[in-house]
Amino acid sequence: MIGLLHVGMMPTNCYVVLKKGSGEAAVIDPGGSAEAIVKALESAAAKPAAILLTHAHFDHILAVGELLERYPECKVYAGADERPMFEDHSLNPIWRDDFNDVAPDIYLKDCEEFEAAGLKFRCFFTPGHTAGSVSYFLAEESALFSGDTLFKDSCGRCDFPTGSEDSMNRSLAKIFAVFKDSVSVLPGHGPSTFIGRERKVWGGE
Repeated sequence: MIGLLHVGMMPTNCYVVLKKGSGEAAVIDPGGSAEAIVKALESAAAKPAAILLTHAHFDHILAVGELLERYPECKVYAGADERPMFEDHSLNPIWRDDFNDVAPDIYLKDCEEFEAAGLKFRCFFTPGHTAGSVSYFLAEESALFSGDTLFKDSCGRCDFPTGSEDSMNRSLAKIFAVFKDSVSVLPGHGPSTFIGRERKVWGGE
């Protein structure tokens, strides 16, 4: 089961993913509004076992610190190539001293499969918006959490530090090569879509 919350100042799509009967959840891109995320978890009688981050921009990580204070056993996951941005705030386009530092517990490799909250995810490196951006695929829901890589009719900006238009084009080609038309795309901002629809938009047929 996948729940959607609009969080933070942008707003950002935060997903709460539950495996029925497990009592655990994976939270994807908690970009703010920690109390709203906690309320959603409590309503589902679940605790977060994992926080999955698609990249290190502030609007995708702002609630991480507050969630970890409340759920200290929760583990934070991110792509290995995003480590420099987590460690060097000068690479983050908007950062303030009152933002909480985020230090992922687990850095994932490209195409690495891992289990979180009783769910099997696969991490795909999809650089372009940032050098270490990733997308997470959940096969049992046929869903791709694409962060700020692929949106409905659009893709993420490439003009921020570590961004690259060439990398974005390669990442989009990779996504269209790997995933079937029926896979749903759950982006970091805006409405959901499907691979098949976006394949036509981007000329990836």
